[in-house]
Amino acid sequence: MQKIALVTDSSCDLDQETITRYGIKVIPLTVVFGEKEYRDGIDITVSQVNTRIVNEPGRTATPAPKLIKETFDHLVEDGYTHIIAGLYRWHG
Repeated sequence: MQKIALVTDSSCDLDQETITRYGIKVIPLTVVFGEKEYRDGIDITVSQVNTRIVNEPGRTATPAPKLIKETFDHLVEDGYTHIIAGLYRWHG
């Protein structure tokens, strides 16, 4: 039997109810201000980004390839046979 995983990054801004209901795996984007990197939704919130971006240039980067691979490896270990992933990158 097939088991399909849905994977996205934190730029999707899905609400927690939808993420939980459909078992969506969310990988955090990297948010960069100056030399400091943050994991979106873990080390920095959307409101903190919105506050800082007004006065300080920032950018995002797709999740590190190692983190994506680890996520996919865990899904395979959990019995998923297919992975549908949508990952986004924005440069500020």
